[in-house]
Amino acid sequence: MKNPVHIKTVATQQEQNKALFLRYFEETDKGNYAAWSEIFSRDYQFHQPSNAKPITFEERMQFSKSLHTAFPDFKHWIEDIFAISDKAVFRATLTGTHKGTFMGIPATGKSIKSSAIGIARFSEGKIVEMWLETDFIGLFQQLGMELKPMEVKK
Repeated sequence: MKNPVHIKTVATQQEQNKALFLRYFEETDKGNYAAWSEIFSRDYQFHQPSNAKPITFEERMQFSKSLHTAFPDFKHWIEDIFAISDKAVFRATLTGTHKGTFMGIPATGKSIKSSAIGIARFSEGKIVEMWLETDFIGLFQQLGMELKPMEVKK
């Protein structure tokens, strides 16, 4: 038989992890990167399909700040969030208006709406690792980019 105190402790920790994850989104949407030191572990690692190796806390912050420069009204709309064990998962809609250069694309003034799914791992009350899948192809298409096959050189 499982110990009810242990079950309650695990459930409380999972709720705390979800709350910290939601705080990350809120503070990031406000551009409050000072709060990141309270949210992320200093040895935090960020995983994304476009990066061969995880990126660091500083690299992640730099990218996020550049995102806010390009989309000053950038916002996460959390559709779902749940936690199990030492992880939390979210599904979100990302919105913003392209008012600055983003990944080499000059400002278009276009509004974007993209989807993302991510997983965070927690330890000692901080996020220590995150995996993120974002629909960048859809985002680039909304900015007017065209996806074409590469030319084959003969």
